[in-house]
Amino acid sequence: LIVGSDTLVDLHNWYKIDELLNLCEVATFLRPGERCLDAIAEKVNVPEEHRKRLLKNVIEAHLVEISSTEIRMRIAEGLGIRYLVPPEVEMYIYEHGLYRG
Repeated sequence: LIVGSDTLVDLHNWYKIDELLNLCEVATFLRPGERCLDAIAEKVNVPEEHRKRLLKNVIEAHLVEISSTEIRMRIAEGLGIRYLVPPEVEMYIYEHGLYRG
């Protein structure tokens, strides 16, 4: 599962999060403007065994200011998402009519 750091600190609110964390590895990409892992780590509110795993998979990479919310909004408004997602993902979304308003 790949999430942004904004989602990482909200995982404790997810339904059956313990089950999900037992089923998969979570990779977290820092959001633009976030560079301090310590500040994020303080906000991660899950059991300690999960917390350690989550924090070891935080990735600092070239950051692109785009969010899944924006992608869904663009699709609902009939706007393109080319270059925002891989071509295969774009094709799947359109073939299955996802996120249409």
